[in-house]
Amino acid sequence: MRALYGADFRYLDVTDRLNALIQGDQLPLRVNNDSMGGDPATDRHKKLTVVYIFNGQQFRTRVNEGDALSLPGDGDRAADFPAEPLRILRATHGFGDQRVDVTARVGAMVNDDRLQFHVSKASLGGDPAMGQHKRLKVVYLWHGIRSAPEHGTLAIP
Repeated sequence: MRALYGADFRYLDVTDRLNALIQGDQLPLRVNNDSMGGDPATDRHKKLTVVYIFNGQQFRTRVNEGDALSLPGDGDRAADFPAEPLRILRATHGFGDQRVDVTARVGAMVNDDRLQFHVSKASLGGDPAMGQHKRLKVVYLWHGIRSAPEHGTLAIP
């Protein structure tokens, strides 16, 4: 369902890559920069977090860089989402180097562990890069990264 590889706020979404490697009901893989398609955090030790469904039940597993991923895993725990309240860890809006921190503003829009709003300069408090096509980047508690173009809708989860 979802697979992210990285550290801190720097992650690659490797969901499609892992789905393409499934053979039968198995996914054996050594977790490293080559198998994940790049290095999102060159100076950090990375982890792969995978949320998947097996036999109708949702599971979550985490694997350290250099270790082997084998799904389904015996030690994986059943995922009960959301396990913790949704928290916005970081949110920025803009284009290139012209970005503003909108973490507090976006965090204030979380209601009942949900976030949904129309992404615009009005909802985010201004235009940090006049004339440019801006993007909102959000890092939230579940170590996921969602991005929504200006004038789109952001919905988590």
